[in-house]
Amino acid sequence: RSASLLSERAKHEVSGSVLLDIVSALGQVGSLECAASIGWIQAHDTVSEGEALNERARAALRAIGRGRSWSEWVTMAESLADVEAPGLALVVINEVLAPRGEGEVIEADVADRARGLKAVQLVAVGSTQDAHDLLLQLDEEGKAFPPREQRLDLLARTSRDLSLHSEAADWLGLMLEGRGEADARFDELQRSLARELLSARRHDEALELLARLHGERPGDNPLMLLFGEALMSAGRDDEARTLLERLRSRVAETDTVILEQTRLALEQLAAVAEEIVVPPAPVEAADDPPPPAVTETDERELGAADDPEVDEPGDDDGGKGDR
Repeated sequence: RSASLLSERAKHEVSGSVLLDIVSALGQVGSLECAASIGWIQAHDTVSEGEALNERARAALRAIGRGRSWSEWVTMAESLADVEAPGLALVVINEVLAPRGEGEVIEADVADRARGLKAVQLVAVGSTQDAHDLLLQLDEEGKAFPPREQRLDLLARTSRDLSLHSEAADWLGLMLEGRGEADARFDELQRSLARELLSARRHDEALELLARLHGERPGDNPLMLLFGEALMSAGRDDEARTLLERLRSRVAETDTVILEQTRLALEQLAAVAEEIVVPPAPVEAADDPPPPAVTETDERELGAADDPEVDEPGDDDGGKGDR
Protein backbone atom coordinates (compact mmCIF):
# COMPACT_ATOMS: atom_id res chain seq x y z
CA ARG A 1 0.00 0.00 0.00
CA SER A 2 2.91 2.35 0.69
CA ALA A 3 4.18 1.86 -2.85
CA SER A 4 0.74 2.63 -4.28
CA LEU A 5 0.42 5.85 -2.24
CA LEU A 6 3.90 7.01 -3.18
CA SER A 7 3.26 6.30 -6.85
CA GLU A 8 -0.01 8.20 -6.81
CA ARG A 9 1.62 11.19 -5.14
CA ALA A 10 4.41 11.20 -7.71
CA LYS A 11 1.86 11.67 -10.51
CA HIS A 12 0.86 15.05 -9.10
CA GLU A 13 4.15 16.23 -7.56
CA VAL A 14 5.52 19.56 -8.79
CA SER A 15 8.65 19.73 -6.62
CA GLY A 16 11.76 18.12 -8.05
CA SER A 17 13.35 17.54 -4.65
CA VAL A 18 10.21 15.86 -3.28
CA LEU A 19 10.10 13.65 -6.37
CA LEU A 20 13.65 12.51 -5.65
CA ASP A 21 12.63 11.64 -2.09
CA ILE A 22 9.69 9.61 -3.39
CA VAL A 23 12.02 7.61 -5.62
CA SER A 24 14.32 6.88 -2.68
CA ALA A 25 11.34 5.87 -0.54
CA LEU A 26 10.15 3.45 -3.24
CA GLY A 27 13.60 1.87 -3.20
CA GLN A 28 13.34 1.40 0.57
CA VAL A 29 9.91 -0.23 0.27
CA GLY A 30 11.70 -2.71 -1.96
CA SER A 31 8.89 -4.50 -3.79
CA LEU A 32 9.21 -5.35 -7.49
CA GLU A 33 6.11 -3.21 -8.14
CA CYS A 34 8.11 -0.22 -6.92
CA ALA A 35 10.50 -0.65 -9.85
CA ALA A 36 7.69 0.00 -12.34
CA SER A 37 6.68 3.10 -10.35
CA ILE A 38 10.25 4.39 -10.45
CA GLY A 39 10.36 3.80 -14.18
CA TRP A 40 7.07 5.62 -14.71
CA ILE A 41 8.33 8.61 -12.69
CA GLN A 42 11.54 8.76 -14.70
CA ALA A 43 9.71 8.45 -18.03
CA HIS A 44 7.20 11.21 -17.21
CA ASP A 45 9.37 13.54 -15.15
CA THR A 46 9.15 17.24 -16.04
CA VAL A 47 10.10 18.91 -12.74
CA SER A 48 13.43 17.50 -11.56
CA GLU A 49 16.94 17.71 -12.96
CA GLY A 50 17.21 14.72 -15.25
CA GLU A 51 20.61 13.41 -14.21
CA ALA A 52 19.86 13.77 -10.48
CA LEU A 53 16.69 11.71 -10.92
CA ASN A 54 18.51 9.09 -12.97
CA GLU A 55 21.15 8.65 -10.27
CA ARG A 56 18.52 8.40 -7.55
CA ALA A 57 16.50 5.92 -9.63
CA ARG A 58 19.52 3.69 -10.30
CA ALA A 59 20.34 3.60 -6.60
CA ALA A 60 16.72 2.76 -5.72
CA LEU A 61 16.59 -0.07 -8.28
CA ARG A 62 19.79 -1.60 -6.93
CA ALA A 63 18.27 -1.43 -3.45
CA ILE A 64 15.14 -3.23 -4.69
CA GLY A 65 17.23 -5.92 -6.39
CA ARG A 66 19.51 -6.53 -3.44
CA GLY A 67 19.19 -10.14 -2.33
CA ARG A 68 16.90 -11.12 -5.19
CA SER A 69 17.50 -13.80 -7.81
CA TRP A 70 18.74 -12.86 -11.27
CA SER A 71 15.43 -14.01 -12.67
CA GLU A 72 13.70 -11.41 -10.49
CA TRP A 73 16.15 -8.79 -11.75
CA VAL A 74 15.09 -9.59 -15.32
CA THR A 75 11.45 -9.34 -14.26
CA MET A 76 12.25 -5.92 -12.83
CA ALA A 77 13.84 -4.88 -16.14
CA GLU A 78 10.77 -6.12 -18.03
CA SER A 79 8.50 -4.00 -15.82
CA LEU A 80 10.66 -0.96 -16.58
CA ALA A 81 10.43 -1.68 -20.31
CA ASP A 82 6.63 -1.92 -20.00
CA VAL A 83 6.43 1.66 -18.65
CA GLU A 84 8.76 2.92 -21.39
CA ALA A 85 11.84 3.50 -19.26
CA PRO A 86 14.42 1.79 -21.52
CA GLY A 87 17.42 3.57 -20.00
CA LEU A 88 16.66 2.23 -16.53
CA ALA A 89 15.81 -1.18 -17.97
CA LEU A 90 19.31 -1.31 -19.46
CA VAL A 91 20.83 -0.40 -16.09
CA VAL A 92 19.15 -3.43 -14.55
CA ILE A 93 19.97 -5.73 -17.48
CA ASN A 94 23.64 -4.78 -17.40
CA GLU A 95 23.74 -5.75 -13.73
CA VAL A 96 22.40 -9.17 -14.71
CA LEU A 97 24.86 -9.63 -17.58
CA ALA A 98 27.92 -8.24 -15.76
CA PRO A 99 30.93 -10.60 -15.59
CA ARG A 100 30.63 -13.05 -12.72
CA GLY A 101 33.23 -14.24 -10.27
CA GLU A 102 34.51 -17.79 -10.39
CA GLY A 103 31.81 -20.24 -9.38
CA GLU A 104 29.02 -17.64 -9.78
CA VAL A 105 26.80 -18.80 -12.61
CA ILE A 106 23.64 -17.28 -14.08
CA GLU A 107 21.05 -19.66 -15.49
CA ALA A 108 21.13 -19.95 -19.29
CA ASP A 109 17.43 -19.13 -19.75
CA VAL A 110 17.76 -16.05 -17.52
CA ALA A 111 20.78 -14.86 -19.51
CA ASP A 112 18.87 -15.41 -22.77
CA ARG A 113 15.91 -13.37 -21.50
CA ALA A 114 18.27 -10.59 -20.41
CA ARG A 115 20.13 -10.49 -23.75
CA GLY A 116 16.90 -10.49 -25.74
CA LEU A 117 15.45 -7.69 -23.63
CA LYS A 118 18.70 -5.76 -23.92
CA ALA A 119 18.49 -5.84 -27.72
CA VAL A 120 14.95 -4.44 -27.66
CA GLN A 121 15.88 -1.68 -25.21
CA LEU A 122 18.97 -0.73 -27.23
CA VAL A 123 16.66 -0.08 -30.16
CA ALA A 124 14.41 2.00 -27.90
CA VAL A 125 17.28 4.27 -26.76
CA GLY A 126 18.62 4.67 -30.32
CA SER A 127 21.78 2.53 -30.01
CA THR A 128 21.09 1.11 -33.45
CA GLN A 129 24.47 -0.42 -34.26
CA ASP A 130 24.80 -2.15 -30.88
CA ALA A 131 21.23 -3.40 -31.15
CA HIS A 132 21.79 -4.71 -34.67
CA ASP A 133 24.98 -6.55 -33.72
CA LEU A 134 23.31 -8.19 -30.71
CA LEU A 135 20.21 -9.15 -32.71
CA LEU A 136 22.41 -10.81 -35.33
CA GLN A 137 24.14 -12.84 -32.61
CA LEU A 138 20.83 -13.91 -31.11
CA ASP A 139 19.50 -14.90 -34.53
CA GLU A 140 22.62 -16.90 -35.40
CA GLU A 141 22.41 -18.67 -32.04
CA GLY A 142 18.71 -19.40 -32.55
CA LYS A 143 17.72 -17.86 -29.22
CA ALA A 144 14.08 -17.70 -28.14
CA PHE A 145 14.31 -14.07 -26.99
CA PRO A 146 13.14 -11.84 -28.44
CA PRO A 147 10.56 -14.03 -30.22
CA ARG A 148 11.35 -14.70 -33.88
CA GLU A 149 8.69 -12.33 -35.27
CA GLN A 150 9.89 -9.45 -33.14
CA ARG A 151 13.55 -10.27 -33.81
CA LEU A 152 13.08 -10.23 -37.61
CA ASP A 153 11.12 -6.99 -37.35
CA LEU A 154 13.89 -5.34 -35.31
CA LEU A 155 16.58 -6.65 -37.66
CA ALA A 156 14.71 -5.17 -40.63
CA ARG A 157 14.33 -1.83 -38.83
CA THR A 158 17.92 -1.57 -37.67
CA SER A 159 19.23 -2.64 -41.09
CA ARG A 160 17.15 0.10 -42.72
CA ASP A 161 18.31 2.71 -40.20
CA LEU A 162 21.93 1.72 -40.88
CA SER A 163 21.28 2.04 -44.66
CA LEU A 164 21.75 -1.71 -45.11
CA HIS A 165 18.78 -1.78 -47.47
CA SER A 166 19.48 -5.09 -49.18
CA GLU A 167 19.82 -6.76 -45.78
CA ALA A 168 16.59 -5.11 -44.62
CA ALA A 169 14.82 -6.48 -47.70
CA ASP A 170 16.04 -9.99 -46.89
CA TRP A 171 14.71 -9.78 -43.31
CA LEU A 172 11.35 -8.52 -44.59
CA GLY A 173 11.26 -11.39 -47.05
CA LEU A 174 11.66 -13.82 -44.16
CA MET A 175 8.85 -12.07 -42.29
CA LEU A 176 6.54 -12.56 -45.28
CA GLU A 177 7.13 -16.30 -45.49
CA GLY A 178 3.96 -18.21 -44.67
CA ARG A 179 1.78 -15.11 -44.49
CA GLY A 180 -1.34 -14.52 -46.55
CA GLU A 181 -3.91 -11.85 -47.32
CA ALA A 182 -5.68 -12.54 -44.03
CA ASP A 183 -2.62 -11.45 -42.05
CA ALA A 184 -3.01 -7.92 -40.69
CA ARG A 185 0.57 -6.96 -41.59
CA PHE A 186 0.76 -8.67 -44.99
CA ASP A 187 0.11 -5.56 -47.10
CA GLU A 188 2.29 -3.31 -44.93
CA LEU A 189 5.23 -5.72 -45.12
CA GLN A 190 4.98 -6.06 -48.90
CA ARG A 191 5.11 -2.30 -49.39
CA SER A 192 8.04 -2.04 -46.98
CA LEU A 193 9.81 -4.78 -48.90
CA ALA A 194 9.28 -2.93 -52.19
CA ARG A 195 10.76 0.27 -50.74
CA GLU A 196 13.83 -1.51 -49.38
CA LEU A 197 14.37 -3.31 -52.68
CA LEU A 198 14.29 0.05 -54.45
CA SER A 199 16.69 1.60 -51.95
CA ALA A 200 19.00 -1.38 -52.50
CA ARG A 201 18.74 -0.82 -56.28
CA ARG A 202 17.29 -4.28 -56.74
CA HIS A 203 14.96 -2.83 -59.36
CA ASP A 204 13.89 -6.02 -61.08
CA GLU A 205 12.65 -7.58 -57.84
CA ALA A 206 10.93 -4.36 -56.75
CA LEU A 207 9.15 -3.88 -60.08
CA GLU A 208 8.03 -7.49 -60.21
CA LEU A 209 6.50 -7.16 -56.74
CA LEU A 210 4.90 -3.77 -57.40
CA ALA A 211 3.49 -4.81 -60.78
CA ARG A 212 1.76 -7.74 -59.08
CA LEU A 213 0.45 -5.60 -56.23
CA HIS A 214 -0.80 -2.91 -58.64
CA GLY A 215 -2.53 -5.56 -60.69
CA GLU A 216 -4.28 -6.84 -57.57
CA ARG A 217 -5.19 -3.35 -56.30
CA PRO A 218 -5.52 -1.04 -59.34
CA GLY A 219 -7.49 1.52 -57.33
CA ASP A 220 -4.85 1.92 -54.62
CA ASN A 221 -3.42 5.40 -55.22
CA PRO A 222 -0.44 5.26 -52.79
CA LEU A 223 0.57 1.94 -54.32
CA MET A 224 0.26 3.35 -57.85
CA LEU A 225 2.46 6.29 -56.85
CA LEU A 226 5.08 3.93 -55.42
CA PHE A 227 4.99 1.89 -58.64
CA GLY A 228 5.50 5.05 -60.70
CA GLU A 229 8.43 6.12 -58.55
CA ALA A 230 9.92 2.64 -58.94
CA LEU A 231 9.70 2.89 -62.72
CA MET A 232 11.46 6.26 -62.53
CA SER A 233 14.19 4.80 -60.34
CA ALA A 234 14.72 2.02 -62.87
CA GLY A 235 15.07 4.54 -65.71
CA ARG A 236 11.78 3.57 -67.40
CA ASP A 237 10.66 7.18 -67.66
CA ASP A 238 8.04 6.84 -70.41
CA GLU A 239 6.18 4.13 -68.50
CA ALA A 240 6.45 6.12 -65.29
CA ARG A 241 5.09 9.26 -66.95
CA THR A 242 2.09 7.39 -68.39
CA LEU A 243 1.28 5.81 -65.03
CA LEU A 244 1.68 9.02 -63.04
CA GLU A 245 -0.36 11.12 -65.47
CA ARG A 246 -3.15 8.58 -65.18
CA LEU A 247 -2.86 8.77 -61.40
CA ARG A 248 -2.98 12.58 -61.43
CA SER A 249 -6.12 12.57 -63.55
CA ARG A 250 -8.05 10.39 -61.15
CA VAL A 251 -6.91 11.55 -57.70
CA ALA A 252 -9.45 13.63 -55.82
CA GLU A 253 -8.46 17.22 -55.12
CA THR A 254 -8.91 16.55 -51.42
CA ASP A 255 -6.08 13.99 -51.50
CA THR A 256 -3.47 16.74 -51.36
CA VAL A 257 -0.56 14.54 -50.30
CA ILE A 258 -0.81 12.14 -53.26
CA LEU A 259 -1.48 15.01 -55.65
CA GLU A 260 1.61 16.91 -54.50
CA GLN A 261 3.87 13.86 -54.63
CA THR A 262 2.57 12.98 -58.09
CA ARG A 263 3.12 16.55 -59.31
CA LEU A 264 6.69 16.56 -58.01
CA ALA A 265 7.44 13.22 -59.68
CA LEU A 266 6.09 14.46 -63.04
CA GLU A 267 8.11 17.66 -62.72
CA GLN A 268 11.20 15.60 -62.10
CA LEU A 269 10.51 13.55 -65.22
CA ALA A 270 10.02 16.73 -67.24
CA ALA A 271 13.30 18.14 -65.97
CA VAL A 272 15.14 14.96 -66.96
CA ALA A 273 13.60 15.07 -70.42
CA GLU A 274 14.76 18.67 -70.91
CA GLU A 275 18.30 17.75 -69.95
CA ILE A 276 18.48 15.10 -72.66
CA VAL A 277 19.81 17.09 -75.62
CA VAL A 278 20.86 15.30 -78.81
CA PRO A 279 24.30 16.64 -79.67
CA PRO A 280 24.77 17.90 -83.26
CA ALA A 281 26.63 15.64 -85.65
CA PRO A 282 30.33 16.46 -85.59
CA VAL A 283 31.55 18.55 -88.54
CA GLU A 284 34.61 17.05 -90.16
CA ALA A 285 37.37 19.59 -90.65
CA ALA A 286 38.41 20.18 -94.28
CA ASP A 287 41.68 18.54 -95.22
CA ASP A 288 44.61 20.97 -95.43
CA PRO A 289 45.80 21.45 -99.04
CA PRO A 290 49.07 19.69 -99.85
CA PRO A 291 52.16 21.89 -99.84
CA PRO A 292 53.30 23.08 -103.33
CA ALA A 293 55.94 21.03 -105.09
CA VAL A 294 59.50 22.35 -104.82
CA THR A 295 61.26 22.91 -108.20
CA GLU A 296 65.00 22.87 -108.91
CA THR A 297 64.92 26.65 -109.31
CA ASP A 298 63.34 27.02 -105.90
CA GLU A 299 65.99 24.79 -104.37
CA ARG A 300 68.81 26.95 -105.88
CA GLU A 301 67.19 30.13 -104.64
CA LEU A 302 66.70 28.68 -101.18
CA GLY A 303 70.31 27.52 -101.08
CA ALA A 304 71.59 30.93 -102.12
CA ALA A 305 69.54 32.65 -99.50
CA ASP A 306 70.88 30.37 -96.82
CA ASP A 307 74.63 30.66 -97.72
CA PRO A 308 76.64 33.83 -96.80
CA GLU A 309 78.03 35.88 -99.71
CA VAL A 310 81.64 34.80 -100.59
CA ASP A 311 83.94 36.91 -102.86
CA GLU A 312 85.81 34.93 -105.49
CA PRO A 313 89.63 35.54 -105.71
CA GLY A 314 90.59 38.28 -108.13
CA ASP A 315 87.30 40.03 -107.78
CA ASP A 316 88.84 42.86 -105.67
CA ASP A 317 90.17 45.51 -108.11
CA GLY A 318 91.03 48.02 -105.44
CA GLY A 319 88.10 50.14 -106.44
CA LYS A 320 89.75 51.03 -109.83
CA GLY A 321 87.09 49.50 -112.00
CA ASP A 322 87.77 48.29 -115.56
CA ARG A 323 90.42 50.04 -117.47
